[in-house]
Amino acid sequence: MDSPPEFTSIFKGLSIPDIFPKLALEMHVELCPAVRSPGATATEFYMAKKSSRLDKILQFFSSLRLGLWLLGLLATAMILGTFILQRPMAQEGQIEQVYAPQVVSLLNALGLFDVFHT
Repeated sequence: MDSPPEFTSIFKGLSIPDIFPKLALEMHVELCPAVRSPGATATEFYMAKKSSRLDKILQFFSSLRLGLWLLGLLATAMILGTFILQRPMAQEGQIEQVYAPQVVSLLNALGLFDVFHT
């Protein structure tokens, strides 16, 4: 298959590493200096800007890592709530019969007797 006629003038006589900067110019996409110049240093490539404390906090709360941790905590709470007897479903005194008093106070402090209640 031939490429469309508007792109043939871009690709004619270029090697593979030269095609992407030319395409970026045609599509009006800004590339970092390391892509445009072969002799660019690592500092030019990463171009780190100083970020404020608020930027760091916002970046933390919008990070994928935090989202995955929160999903993991939610899944862990759901699994524990499935295996631990829940107060709305338990009869009076049933929880105290099943669990030791120390375990009851720990699970009650963690809120694991009422996981699925809104």
